[in-house]
Amino acid sequence: MDEERLIVERRITQRVYLYWASVCRGREMPEESDIDPEMLGSDWPHCFLLQTRDIEHIEQFNFTYLGEGITTAYAQAGIDPNNLFLVGPNAFYLAPHFKQVIESRLPIVESSFFMAEDGRKILYRQCLLPIGSKAKKVESIFGAMLFRPE
Repeated sequence: MDEERLIVERRITQRVYLYWASVCRGREMPEESDIDPEMLGSDWPHCFLLQTRDIEHIEQFNFTYLGEGITTAYAQAGIDPNNLFLVGPNAFYLAPHFKQVIESRLPIVESSFFMAEDGRKILYRQCLLPIGSKAKKVESIFGAMLFRPE
């Protein structure tokens, strides 16, 4: 048996990215209707879907889906879960990433950290994946995020 098949990907961002790539089926990006929460299984609560029409208005990001795993992680990290206007530590930091995905029509997968209000270092991984139409316009950003205090 091939040893590579025995390796199970442990990073959620890579698993979600691989799922996204599989539903592209040769296209530049999948359509929103191609995303099947059941296929994502236990990763789905750590996913989000953000409409791109609101990217210019940082304070008005429009999430059509924000997984309970993300809101729970915010609460466990001591970040106000009622202030979830973005997925990530800083809207001004993430807005350029969102714009980069829209302009390039390419995924972003990153690992980094931010400092919580109480001074703790929070490690995170996230992927931002373009979702679009047949006209090759990015209409939304699908992604996953997982973070924890160091």
